[in-house]
Amino acid sequence: MTADAELPMTRRAFGLKASYTAVFGGGQAPGEGGAGQFLFREAVGGGSSPVVYLENGALLCLRPDESGAAQPAYATPECDSIVELVAAQRAGDEILTRLAAQAQESLTGEGSPATVTVSRAVAAQSESYLVHSVVAPERYLRLLEPFLATRWVCGGRWVDGYAGAPAAPQVAMAARAFADEHRYRRLKITGACPGLTELATFVRVGATEQVLRMAESSTEVSVDHRRGTPSIDAARTQRAYLAAARRTRHRRPEDDIILDAWQTALDSHEDSHDPVPGSQADIPIATAAQIETAVSLPPQTTRARLRGLFIKTAKDHRRNFTVDWVHLKLNDGERRTVLYWNPLDAHLEIAERLIASISRPPA
Repeated sequence: MTADAELPMTRRAFGLKASYTAVFGGGQAPGEGGAGQFLFREAVGGGSSPVVYLENGALLCLRPDESGAAQPAYATPECDSIVELVAAQRAGDEILTRLAAQAQESLTGEGSPATVTVSRAVAAQSESYLVHSVVAPERYLRLLEPFLATRWVCGGRWVDGYAGAPAAPQVAMAARAFADEHRYRRLKITGACPGLTELATFVRVGATEQVLRMAESSTEVSVDHRRGTPSIDAARTQRAYLAAARRTRHRRPEDDIILDAWQTALDSHEDSHDPVPGSQADIPIATAAQIETAVSLPPQTTRARLRGLFIKTAKDHRRNFTVDWVHLKLNDGERRTVLYWNPLDAHLEIAERLIASISRPPA
């Protein structure tokens, strides 16, 4: 273990990526592209790029669905707070809703009777977690496998009345860490559990992060392997993980909030599989103000701050630029590129200097 490794990690970067379904209805669809491409056109101002990074630090892109049609997907910026992550995902919903409204205005202006609607796909989503490279990947994966196979009882069916246990999400170390690989890896969970409410996301991500902290603390889990119904077995496994999480060393103040929410989720699942409107399933996590802020402003405590500020400043000064998760590049004048590898670093002097230089005309 390296000398600078602080385990379990006290700060962690999180990210969520969700696919959306855009459809035409009510009349002849305009052009040859589908609704997803038409909607995306509003985001890129008529450009042809299938990928755009936004001023809030997020990524909006087009990717094919099961039928091959291009559909929008939204990846949140890096967040180091789960509440902020929930707000960032809800901001994605709001951004897609506003793009659909703009697309509808364009349709109406073109005299088309068609309508366009967009909704977040339930199962087509993924989660990313920053983990430390000094912990063996097998340690993370071994602890996560039983947890993820049963996580649906506290992050999916409990919240949305999902009928039946869904397929277990798949977990792996992502091929691209988007970080300094000597210090960090990116753990990616795909086919994430259903559950579109804010509380579902909060519990799902919060409980998963607790398991990562267990892996980083060498905490073991003792699971009762008596056979019961799938629901009973899943809840029993989750309670074993919850009990182990309460034993994990170096507890943070926010851990108690997560653990209590996890406990409540399991209690609610066992009490009733069909929550009604107004129950705990509908408790908001992010305020309307937090969501609105996340629509236009990136998190201020991760490198998303630098990305968002770079994009906004470059746009304001009409500079030609390229950006991705780890690069900031000015393409006009003196071509300059900055790499910013630490997802948890919101202030990097070389990046700040590049951003400050944008206001100066290119040579």
